[in-house]
Amino acid sequence: MIAPGLALLTSGLAGLYYVYRSPTLVRNAGKPVAEPRYLRYLDSWQTVLFDARDDAELVRQRVMALFGVARFNGAREKQFAVGTERIWHWGLDGKVERVQIVLRHGRGLVYCQIHQYGSDLYVGWDAHLNVGTWVEKEVARGVDKLTGQRIKLTTVTHGVQNTSEYDLVDVNCLLEWTHAQVTKVLKRYIEERKIDQEIDFRIIRGDRQSTRETDEKKKTLKDRFLRRKD
Repeated sequence: MIAPGLALLTSGLAGLYYVYRSPTLVRNAGKPVAEPRYLRYLDSWQTVLFDARDDAELVRQRVMALFGVARFNGAREKQFAVGTERIWHWGLDGKVERVQIVLRHGRGLVYCQIHQYGSDLYVGWDAHLNVGTWVEKEVARGVDKLTGQRIKLTTVTHGVQNTSEYDLVDVNCLLEWTHAQVTKVLKRYIEERKIDQEIDFRIIRGDRQSTRETDEKKKTLKDRFLRRKD
């Protein structure tokens, strides 16, 4: 005959074994659709068109018209993602808002700016490799009082992801394509307006080697290139 104490101990051990062996239910609120942006700067290009302020909307519409038919080797299923974003930053007299054009392919991002400065028109773009990603992080774990099932509560937090040569190929293709379209628009505009101004269309190249830094160094990127969207 089994002693009551031993029976109770055996029952308790059996319960612990069941809890240990039962599958753990993971509860998570999910992650945002878009990846976080930890941007690694690559290349850029910019120029200023003198006395072209009044044609800002014309230039913007022509650029967007070409961006809107973006194709990757002519394949419709491989379109670049193109859109606009309203961003803000702190200026000398408070909050300053601007609208920029954004092109995306894979982990590559290109921001295109067309802004009025006095009587002149600034046109430029800058390309980045986004190393940001969402990482699942455990918050708590235990046993559900109602079902007796083991549960684990998790959330998502900002993290970084190692990049490959294919990520560089994506952003290189995107920035070269973007530059070709902007160049086409500006050359046509200069010819139409008979503007006597020489523009250097050479791309300002960044350091490709920096894209292979360690993850610890990548974590500092959020403080280097910060764009706040609405």
